Amino acid sequence: MRSHAVKHNTLTLTLPDSIEDRGSLKIGVPPQSSKDTIRVPFGNSTSPSLVNSWHVSLDSISLNGNLKLHLPLTSVYGLLDLEPAIRLPPSVTEVVYKAIGATPNSLFHGASIDCKAREKLPDLVLNMGSNDVKLTRDEYSSEQLVYGHQVCVVAILSSDEEGVAVLGTNLLRGYGVMIDMDRGELGCKWELLHL
Repeated sequence: MRSHAVKHNTLTLTLPDSIEDRGSLKIGVPPQSSKDTIRVPFGNSTSPSLVNSWHVSLDSISLNGNLKLHLPLTSVYGLLDLEPAIRLPPSVTEVVYKAIGATPNSLFHGASIDCKAREKLPDLVLNMGSNDVKLTRDEYSSEQLVYGHQVCVVAILSSDEEGVAVLGTNLLRGYGVMIDMDRGELGCKWELLHL
């Protein structure tokens, strides 16, 4: 930006759905207005770790869009990260683990479930900023080899502090995300979600 190489201070990221697919990274593309694009302003947190986060309501989490989980908070600062996990506030993570039958695991950071039970896991629907974001079983859990043992891992972890959610590649894969530093906003193309 200092060299005026790009006109707009924006970054648009679309991660591929699989190894065979291609994603895209666009820098300096002007923001496009669309009824399908949700724009959320960055938060105003004074914490250095939350600079350029966005503040959004986490109104509910439900199983298969029906059974709503009772959450202990209704507002989070969101951050983007390319780790293969979704981090939710610790108190929210605890509620989700209980609802899906996950148990914190001492072998790795996170939780596991019985692999037979994984086949029947419900979709998790996060209502964020009045928009439903659906996570399928395959987007928030996987079967992995951990220290030589087959384990079914839940890719939902606790964030470092209450009120902070970190959206990893499980949620971003295949979704259009724009970071607009000129307007201080995060934009998401929600029509790309599997809703």
